[in-house]
Amino acid sequence: MPALTKGGLKLALASGVHEVDDADHEDAPTSRVVKAIAFVSFIAGIGFLLGLIGFFLPNEIKTIASAIRLDFWRSLGVGTLAIILILPSFLLLTVSILGIPLIPLAILGWCAAALMAVASFGYMVAERGSQWLNKATPAAPLASGIGWFGLKGITLAGILLGGFVGGTLLLTCGTVAGLGAVWNTRMSPEDLVKKIGLAGLFLGTALVTRGADNPKKTFATTGIKKLEIETPSGNIDVRAGDTIEVEIVQNKYPERCKVTMEAKGDTVFLKAESARKKSWGNDGCEVGFKVTAPAPLALRGQSGSGDVFTAGRRGATYLRVGSGNIVLRDAGIDVNVETGSGDIDLAWNRVSGSSVEAHSGSGDVTLK
Repeated sequence: MPALTKGGLKLALASGVHEVDDADHEDAPTSRVVKAIAFVSFIAGIGFLLGLIGFFLPNEIKTIASAIRLDFWRSLGVGTLAIILILPSFLLLTVSILGIPLIPLAILGWCAAALMAVASFGYMVAERGSQWLNKATPAAPLASGIGWFGLKGITLAGILLGGFVGGTLLLTCGTVAGLGAVWNTRMSPEDLVKKIGLAGLFLGTALVTRGADNPKKTFATTGIKKLEIETPSGNIDVRAGDTIEVEIVQNKYPERCKVTMEAKGDTVFLKAESARKKSWGNDGCEVGFKVTAPAPLALRGQSGSGDVFTAGRRGATYLRVGSGNIVLRDAGIDVNVETGSGDIDLAWNRVSGSSVEAHSGSGDVTLK
């Protein structure tokens, strides 16, 4: 027979005596609250860290998100293959004397790649959501955080509604595709560790950057009528001036880029492209141009990811940007500009017989 004892219920069982303390029942709700707070804090902490990465590495986030968006299935396949090869890779390192010291770097590299993958997929989700709502895409830090919380919200809602796994599947596939996109853009573990290191001010580390002095070049204006600029990722800044002067303002990995600056016929060509003969998408080449040129020159510019700014120009302007804002001040005759994701702010000096066309896939268009 059970016997009541002070502080609990003592049950006499065939296999022995089991003590059930009333305090256990009293602590159960408190334990659940503590676990819930810890879980929410973890989710919020990851969101904050992703936002921090977006703040320090906005162009990298946009580049990887663009790679996911442009070829999701290839990114997913490459990411899946990378995950399959994780264990064999670590095994190879452990059986090699030279490989053992590299294990910590490999672990950091994979962690950094995973964070970049989630942040980039979160950015893409926020970008698509903004397009659906006909709103401008938030800045990279906010977009990465919003995407993460949105994905986790869908996941938690599915669990509460009876085990719907759509949110979990979406987050998993997005993360794997993000890993594949990190590889497709040729971001090495060393690069990722260095980049995440800056966002890791949160962790007390510093970003190690590599770069070169900003090269400059001047062209004669005689006979020049057009200016053509093309870069896979980077900002373009063109302002009116008496001479044609070009400066490379961002080139973090010069060994990955081939930059051409030359005059042919009546055109000055400024082009950045991958140094590899064969490359899938943008492999990390990021070059920005700052140019001064006579106002009447026609401008044709293209950037896969980056902002474009022009001022004081009177020549025709044709611009295409994959992801980034376009700002034109005192634009002259025929203007044709388009961005896939970003705002367009255009101050146009209306000239008889000229035209203006401006389109944004996701963002506001302002014509003054």
